[in-house]
Amino acid sequence: MDCQKSMNKKSCFLFAVLFSFSLISAQSYDQRPVVAAAKQFISSLTEVQKKITLRSMADTNRTRWSNLPLEQAIRDGIRLDDLNDEQRMNIQALLRTVLSDQGYLKALSIMQYDQDTHDKLTSMNSPIAHRYGQEKFWTWIFGNPSPQEKWGFKFEGHHLSINMNFSPQGVSCTPHFTGINPGLISNGITAGKYIMYRENEIGKNLFHSLDGMQQRKAHIDSLPFTIDARAQTGNEPFLRDGKGLPFNEMNKAQKAMVWDILSAWVDNFNIAIANNKRKQMKKLLTKSRFVWMGTNSINDLHYYGIITPEWSVEFTNRDQGMQHFHTLWRLMPDDFGRKL
Repeated sequence: MDCQKSMNKKSCFLFAVLFSFSLISAQSYDQRPVVAAAKQFISSLTEVQKKITLRSMADTNRTRWSNLPLEQAIRDGIRLDDLNDEQRMNIQALLRTVLSDQGYLKALSIMQYDQDTHDKLTSMNSPIAHRYGQEKFWTWIFGNPSPQEKWGFKFEGHHLSINMNFSPQGVSCTPHFTGINPGLISNGITAGKYIMYRENEIGKNLFHSLDGMQQRKAHIDSLPFTIDARAQTGNEPFLRDGKGLPFNEMNKAQKAMVWDILSAWVDNFNIAIANNKRKQMKKLLTKSRFVWMGTNSINDLHYYGIITPEWSVEFTNRDQGMQHFHTLWRLMPDDFGRKL
């Protein structure tokens, strides 16, 4: 039926806009901005730098990750202090094409905190001060950046691992690790600065909201002193052991908090990527369970996770105190672009 005959001009225009939006939404992820940024970065590299940075999709660096600092993790990509200012600007531009404002500022904060760690340890004449610093982050490009091909990039250093993979079928953004120490600064001119506030506080609020029976189900263990994110490979038995409080045994407010927790990680990426991954996770949300390690007090060191066999989100306060956070998000079938 002709639009002009069935609707007034204003309604016709609105229909056309919504119809066009639905067509755009149905299309696969628009890679053009990230491909252009990757090519701009590559074009700025010297031939020697390209040999270090550019790898095949079969390169083992693409499918392994680490949050550890220099010497505790061996990385052979191009490091920030091996680049000039133009090249570093190109890397930052590349990150902004996939990260949201939230995710980008969080990554910058993690890098700055690593510099703070370096400066603090240097002032103490620590023999490990050289492991840290905002220049000690590495980049790799895998494959040939093109909307018609499979390719990817990695940006990684202490407390940060960003793993991006692309194909004509879509985009993968996991495993995704973020960490900080300290999360909450309690002294000095920046006292009160709180990085990863949502990740920590919403998880604590969820445990605190549980009744006695719910807490007993969620509270699966005491807190091991050196606990870290447990889904290091994505094949660990705990992902399928069924322990914890099932999502379907939560009330409406608690279920909303679970969704807020997941969003703290998913929203690190731009809206197109985030919406896609949110849909993937929502399909399996009823299979998820909330697990807690520590004491019954949210003011003690603790670990929590939202766990399914297919995806997991984990948060832990590490061995150095209440403000040393390690977090990890995995979409196991999607990790490193396995299904792309």
